[in-house]
Amino acid sequence: MDFEIKPTTILGIAILLVGIFLATQFYALIERQEEIEAIAKSVRSETGKMTLVARNVTVTAKWESTATIETELTAEAESILGQQATNTAQIEATNVAAAQATADARNTATSEYQTTATIEAQRTAIAKEAVTIGLQEDIPPPKYQGDLTLFILAGQSNMSGAGIVPPIVEDNLNVFTFGNDYHWHVAKEPIDNPFGQIDAVSLDTNAGFGPSLEFATSLWQTDESMKIGLIPCAEWTSSINEWQRNLSEKSLYGSCLRRTLTASPMGDIAGLLFWQGETDSIVFSQTNKIVLPNEWAEYFSTFITDFRSDLDIPNLPVVFVQIGTNTDPEFFENWQIVQAQQESVQLSCVTMINVADLELQDTVNYSTESQHIIGQRLADAFLSLPESCQ
Repeated sequence: MDFEIKPTTILGIAILLVGIFLATQFYALIERQEEIEAIAKSVRSETGKMTLVARNVTVTAKWESTATIETELTAEAESILGQQATNTAQIEATNVAAAQATADARNTATSEYQTTATIEAQRTAIAKEAVTIGLQEDIPPPKYQGDLTLFILAGQSNMSGAGIVPPIVEDNLNVFTFGNDYHWHVAKEPIDNPFGQIDAVSLDTNAGFGPSLEFATSLWQTDESMKIGLIPCAEWTSSINEWQRNLSEKSLYGSCLRRTLTASPMGDIAGLLFWQGETDSIVFSQTNKIVLPNEWAEYFSTFITDFRSDLDIPNLPVVFVQIGTNTDPEFFENWQIVQAQQESVQLSCVTMINVADLELQDTVNYSTESQHIIGQRLADAFLSLPESCQ
């Protein structure tokens, strides 16, 4: 028997097959979607883990960095604390040393005070003795007036005195000074004291210890009946040109002459001490003064001749000091020229002493110790002059 398949049957079978295929594909697609979601979930999980790990790594790194910084800060803080401790210890040590120094200074001051008190007591005794002989009423006392042996002190800084004046200097009641105030005083250093200065031309505000008091004391020790008067006229930076004859009281020459004549009623003018030449050795470009290194001997001789004439003492004894040494030969470039000029001086009743072997206090000025020696040499030189000069 023949079967006849109708077209509608075939179509239905085809539709059924298509439906089965589509259903199969649909279910396969669903399974695939589930697999994809599972994979995605797994990926998200792994990503989360990786993020967490990354965060942990970052946090750990930051913590380790913070720990390192904290360690460094701790070390720096410990260093600062250590330095503070060291500074504190040093300050404490300094304070202890300062306290000890203060205590030592107080002890020294007490000792010096006691020593000074003893010396002042001695001076009081001397003053009381002075009252007895009339020194407190008249200086010099009446019995010495007209009997002083007078010496003129001229030149520049070393004659005025640049040495340090000791705190205590024993007075010699046989030596007097005709001061810059035109009054007589018991001689004390500095001899060229500017107190009450009348003649501004010779004002020396820095006057210190010079050779004249030691000169007078040394001279007095050879004859203790002698009473000596000193007449300071020196001016620190003077040149030999400034000592040329000029009768104006505003000149060094005129001022010194006036002082000498004013002081002369107290005794006899016995001599002139002169120490100058440092200024004339200065390089020409470094001074506004007229300096005469090559003519020093001529100008010095003229000064002595004129001063003797104005005093009417033709053979007035003169002792002068040859400039010694200096510590700046470039500045004092004519030093040896002046020294040679001084050695060439040939005048009657004039003699020269040398001081080049003695200690300086600064560039050209001599120390207190040296000035003591120089004063003694001046006295020896004065006494060595012929009797006809004295």
